[in-house]
Amino acid sequence: LVPGSDPGDGRRWFSVDACVRQSRARALELMALALPGTAYVREGDETGLTDAEKPVDAGELARLVVERAAQQGHEEHSPTANFRHAVRLRRELRLPSAPLAFVEGLDWCPASVLTFLSRSVLVLVNTGDTPVALPVGAEVLISSAVLHRDGGHRMVPPGVGAWIEAGSVS
Repeated sequence: LVPGSDPGDGRRWFSVDACVRQSRARALELMALALPGTAYVREGDETGLTDAEKPVDAGELARLVVERAAQQGHEEHSPTANFRHAVRLRRELRLPSAPLAFVEGLDWCPASVLTFLSRSVLVLVNTGDTPVALPVGAEVLISSAVLHRDGGHRMVPPGVGAWIEAGSVS
């Protein structure tokens, strides 16, 4: 952000503590992997490394990424496991060549939530301040964090993204 260009409205998605920023980064990474075209991933992002944690030396960075990927590889919902699952789904669902359409007017989804359709996948990123209750029966393909249940509804917390089988929420 260029100094002096922040309007001071408090709506900067990155002006938060490190844990929230990391959660949002994972949600945006998941969103980006659903977009058509070639996916660009900076080395280390697939393991959840922040810029502050990345060494300047390329060799050290490569070693750190390999080490971290090995540590996280089998942990459910780890950055590495989620990234691998998203890449596999992206390939299987042919998302790189998918048409894309923004979605508005879902009665269960507030306007503050970013939603778009990529082939048969409804991509949702909760940019709002409150959890979003998915319709009962929504088939979640992947999410950037664990989605807890409230009654029969899976809840998408603020700063979390999810891929949902579009036919399961229409």
